Amino acid sequence: GAQNRDAVHIRLATGLPCDHMRDAAELKKTLLGTHLVQTDSAEVIANVTEVMVMPQPYGTIYSRTLTPTGDLNPAHTFMRTGVCDVGTYTVDVALDDDGEYIDSESGSVESGVFTAQERIAESLERDYRQKMPYKIVEDVLRTGRFRASGDLVDYSAEVEEALAPLRSATLNLLSEKWKAGTTVDVVYLSGGGAELVLREVMSAYPQTQLVRQAQIANAQGY
Repeated sequence: GAQNRDAVHIRLATGLPCDHMRDAAELKKTLLGTHLVQTDSAEVIANVTEVMVMPQPYGTIYSRTLTPTGDLNPAHTFMRTGVCDVGTYTVDVALDDDGEYIDSESGSVESGVFTAQERIAESLERDYRQKMPYKIVEDVLRTGRFRASGDLVDYSAEVEEALAPLRSATLNLLSEKWKAGTTVDVVYLSGGGAELVLREVMSAYPQTQLVRQAQIANAQGY
């Protein structure tokens, strides 16, 4: 409800894909300072006084290892904590060893949920000769069904085919960084695409846990 370009002072915490952390200094430079924010109900000056940039999956790690007040979570007893963050454009894995970020066992691959979304969109456009809205594409990806002229059409085969590259890229990245995962105590699976790869990741890494509210786990941790 702030108006008249009132100043709001902000300390900002955000993340970058693990392999893009070299861009952290440039991101901080871009975000620091004043920015005019205009909506239909407010007009304020966001004065960003401090920016903290961390490897993207660390938000999920903090959401599990810390309490909402920032204290250590006594219920988290794991020493080597891994996160697999399945996002829109990248899949990231990060490993924390009792509070220390292990760079050599963390990394990214440019293969997120968008790869499956694009394949589903192409299939629908081919079959029905029209470009479908994003919401419909997303619904087909999640349910395996498409409603055409009021009738449900089974698209499960197309969905499985569309998800294959994402699942393969995720498992390949995990294998590259953690091998069989023997030394990783727990694998937290987060991100908007977490449920889409859950079965495959859990099969390869039985210590996997799907994070509650996986889509916003990073934001909660930040």
